[in-house]
Amino acid sequence: MLPQQGALREGYVQFNLPAGAFMQFGRVAQPIGFTPEEAGSWTAKDAALIQRLNRDAFFTLRLGLRSRIGGVDIGGSAAAIAGDSDASKDYGYNKLFNDGSLDGNSGPGAIVEFYARTDRFDVRFGYRHNEMGSKIEALAPSYFGAGKHNDDAIVVSGQYRISRLTRVLGECARYTVGLKESSALIVGSRPAPVYKNGCYVTAEAGLQIRPGVAIGGSYTREEIDRADSLIRYLSEQGLYGVEEGKKDRMSVFRFFMDLGRHVRIGAYYNRVGNPYPWVSRIYPVEGPLAFTGRSLNRWGLVSMLTLE
Repeated sequence: MLPQQGALREGYVQFNLPAGAFMQFGRVAQPIGFTPEEAGSWTAKDAALIQRLNRDAFFTLRLGLRSRIGGVDIGGSAAAIAGDSDASKDYGYNKLFNDGSLDGNSGPGAIVEFYARTDRFDVRFGYRHNEMGSKIEALAPSYFGAGKHNDDAIVVSGQYRISRLTRVLGECARYTVGLKESSALIVGSRPAPVYKNGCYVTAEAGLQIRPGVAIGGSYTREEIDRADSLIRYLSEQGLYGVEEGKKDRMSVFRFFMDLGRHVRIGAYYNRVGNPYPWVSRIYPVEGPLAFTGRSLNRWGLVSMLTLE
């Protein structure tokens, strides 16, 4: 799920400094929220959208600190990032329309994060200020080609673990996306940013049925605004029946069997609620089958091997 730059996902150097401090330099996965693996998701098909939106990497210079106080692991970091990101998050498709000489040219950004953890509790806070794309007046009135986009995020995460196989976790996020004000004015769009708010919660439980064998399952429920620059554009243009203010919803059921601590066999079913499947390029918008199509629900079988 982590976007790549060519063949590279992560590649960085870390220097461990005195008193629990550290410094990183290179392309680093952003430390905001739970990773899909930490949150109990198995694939991109059963992961919450918030998990997928947070899974990104930037060229980074990070300074951080880790410590343990009274049985609590605490830490945090502050990072300067090179700007840009996974442009598909806000449909910043200007890179598809332009040649390579018109690169993203985004300004510098920053990430700040804090956490506190014990064997049972895990609480995290992350903030990102970023932008993507370029404001290129010569490409106006192209809504996407002439647009520099917001890419800010505030994410609060929490987990309470009852046992190795039983826990409850959740995250709430507020993303600021859409065209930046100066770009919106160039193409005649409303200059207010687009806010994408949402939360999900996961409950997971398991039972040891014999030494080395456990069974269990989990349930995830997510609701998040169907809000981005493409929805804003279609709504303003009165196209395809799109209006702002709708929500994406998903309910995921997972069942698993653990064979020892290293092998998991499982199955999942994801019930998806998407108000505009045609905007997601799932349903056609023309012809006899316009705005109709197959079910959006997903299911799958998984086998996982953990190496230590």
